[in-house]
Amino acid sequence: MEPQEPQGQGKESRVKALIDESAKAAGRGDMFKARDLLDDALAIDPADPMALFALGSLYERLGNNPPGIMARQDLWKDAIKAYEQLMALDARHVDARVHAGNVHLKFGEFEGTGEKAREQFCKAANRLDEAIKLDPTHAGAWYARAFVHLHENQLPAAIDAFARTTALDPKNVEAWWNLGVLQEQQGNYQGALDAFLSVNSLSPGREGLDLRIQKLRIRMEFTRKTRASARNDDLALEHLDIGTRLVKESNHPKAIQFLSKALQHFAATGNITGQLEATRHTAAAYKGLRDWNAARDALESARALAIHKGDVAKQAEAAHNLGYVSYLAGDFNTATRMFEEACALHREIDDKSKLADGLANLGRAQRSGGNLALALRSFEECLQLDRAKNDEASLVKTARDHVEIAETHAAMGETGNAVTHYEDALAIYRQLEKGWKVTEIQGMIKAARRSSQGTRGRRKR
Repeated sequence: MEPQEPQGQGKESRVKALIDESAKAAGRGDMFKARDLLDDALAIDPADPMALFALGSLYERLGNNPPGIMARQDLWKDAIKAYEQLMALDARHVDARVHAGNVHLKFGEFEGTGEKAREQFCKAANRLDEAIKLDPTHAGAWYARAFVHLHENQLPAAIDAFARTTALDPKNVEAWWNLGVLQEQQGNYQGALDAFLSVNSLSPGREGLDLRIQKLRIRMEFTRKTRASARNDDLALEHLDIGTRLVKESNHPKAIQFLSKALQHFAATGNITGQLEATRHTAAAYKGLRDWNAARDALESARALAIHKGDVAKQAEAAHNLGYVSYLAGDFNTATRMFEEACALHREIDDKSKLADGLANLGRAQRSGGNLALALRSFEECLQLDRAKNDEASLVKTARDHVEIAETHAAMGETGNAVTHYEDALAIYRQLEKGWKVTEIQGMIKAARRSSQGTRGRRKR
């Protein structure tokens, strides 16, 4: 009589043999035969961990590429069922949890969006977290967990999970690739470059990889320069703020020192806007010092910067201030030319308020330069703009315009017209109850009339 195997050992042998046959059938692509063999194995021993794991893996594979009319979801459910049976038998079975987590992840991706998808991702996270807690060195668990983080919009956590994957499994090309993509999205260009270089060493010639690495290197160089520029701009803004405040406080020498530093920093970074602002305030400081030549130089620079930047409003402002400084310096021709430029620019951008101010100053420059007829025309246009509004500020400007026109008529020897405009100004000041201005204008009217009488008397003689 032949010796008999112990009953337990015989069962294990039969189960193992069936599992091996199932693996061979699966290798041949005969998935149904493989499943039947595993069912036979589990009929012998329903608690065999290898058979349960193999069955779960088989259903998982079938779910990934379902044959015929078999529903993907049903196959994945069968896979999860097998893995859960195994977990119930072995509370520390890491791979069962990793695979169950992977199936839930695929299930969630299949569902797309909505509550069902979120439910699957949550289950995937739970299983994978359990696996990681049991074995923190399981690269596959970290890799799958990274994708769950992605679906939950937890980018920093996903980056960390991919990084842990690559640390545990440095040959995982896809982990390196995904790590690089996420690092680039988050602006960590050095980290992204390191990841893509690892991809290149593991899988050279991957489509689009060389171009991606090249673009990253260019971006890193640009970022390095931008950061340097940002530091310069920060310093420049600090100096600009101090300089501007000092101009308002009439501490002009100190203001010029800070504004000069601001200008240097802005120039170093090519910040045209910053240079323009620093130059404008520098000009204001020189005006405060009554250093007309230095103010004029600063304003010429501001005007050139505004032209370069295409800022019409700032160009108009610089031209207007150049006209004002030139007027104060007694250069009425330059003043006239600059005020004309400013007025033309104000017309271009349809800034009627500043156009009126420009015309008033243009008229003064023309009158001081002896061009009385042109001055009269400028003042009259200014008057039309100012009296289009009826607020107090506009009324004050309108009265001022009448006075300017009156003085121009007086300079032309046209006393009657001069008195008429003085009286118009007088009426406005009375309306506004500006007593001291009323007295001043009354004096001007008397002076104009006396001048007229004196002229007539001299003519008689």
